[in-house]
Amino acid sequence: MAKTHDTDLLTVKLAFNGKTDVSAIYKDMQKMFDQVAPAYKGKTNRTETAIKASLTKANQVIYREARMKAPRIRPDIQAAKQKSRKDVHLSDKEYMVERAAAGKVWRKQGIIARRVVTFKAPVSSYVAAIEYGRDEFVQVAKKKAGDNMGGETGFYMRHVGAMKAQPFLRKAQNSKAQVAIDTFATVLSKKWINILARVAKVKANKGK
Repeated sequence: MAKTHDTDLLTVKLAFNGKTDVSAIYKDMQKMFDQVAPAYKGKTNRTETAIKASLTKANQVIYREARMKAPRIRPDIQAAKQKSRKDVHLSDKEYMVERAAAGKVWRKQGIIARRVVTFKAPVSSYVAAIEYGRDEFVQVAKKKAGDNMGGETGFYMRHVGAMKAQPFLRKAQNSKAQVAIDTFATVLSKKWINILARVAKVKANKGK
């Protein structure tokens, strides 16, 4: 089997209720949606809630792997960083976040659940350079008060060196994609068994 590269598209297998064909799985899910709504009071469709919860569990598999694979800064470099950034670490839960990312725009496209791994400042400003690398470039920076560097202008030129790519997000996804898919299917199956039991109970009560 050929080795998977970080930029390759992944192929995963989805199995649900004994079915592996996507069209058959979709029909099963659609049937479930139609059955569940009348069994619950209120506007919440429990099938949708179950899908969202299952997707969260699945994405957390990728998230945990990404935190493990995130590059670590050498102690000597970390010690030399400015005070405000000494405690900033790429893999820290405070800066690397797993969250929902689906709203009205996505819903209009038929997407009811979406989860991502994203980053908060200041990590968000440089994580792309770590994942994909960067070429060297010249930056035009604004001077601070009292800074005479570069003459009398209010700006100065600063050379920023190249950075070698250290992919960890793609590696996390590549190594755990199938596990995440299996987690999604397993969790969803368990949740829907409970939902079906509720549907059956409601139908039985109506027949009395």
